Amino acid sequence: MAERSADLALLARYNAWANEKVFALAVRVEPGELERKAGYESIAEILRHLVHVESNFLLISRGEARVPVDEADVRKLAKRCVEIDASYERLAETSSEADLGREFLVPWFGFNISVREAALQALTHSQKHRADVCMLLPALGIEVPGIDLIQWLAESRDTGE
Repeated sequence: MAERSADLALLARYNAWANEKVFALAVRVEPGELERKAGYESIAEILRHLVHVESNFLLISRGEARVPVDEADVRKLAKRCVEIDASYERLAETSSEADLGREFLVPWFGFNISVREAALQALTHSQKHRADVCMLLPALGIEVPGIDLIQWLAESRDTGE
């Protein structure tokens, strides 16, 4: 793995861990509460959007067609997110610099980005939406633990990951 890819691989592993934590918290919420709009969107909609964006940046970076993520069941979204996040980890760990530098058109923005930039966009975009969900959960009686990178680093060092 190239040195620049090491940071992308670290971010991909952290993203998978943080997504898993947030989905584990969300499935503890009553289904009706997951659908209730609190602020700009419901928890279920925010998580659906997170999975949709991660999935579609991955697909178009591979030259595949976008596929809408319309699922509303948070448990099913969690399973799909695990699959997508594993793909980002593989992408970061196995891609050459040439692979990561390959550009493609993002049709909804109208300009080209690299595979590396697409992965970074998807992974950092998810951070924003995990924060959205974490702001809504305490009002539903769910205590939210720290899910910053430093918590993942501490936990992974404790477990030897």
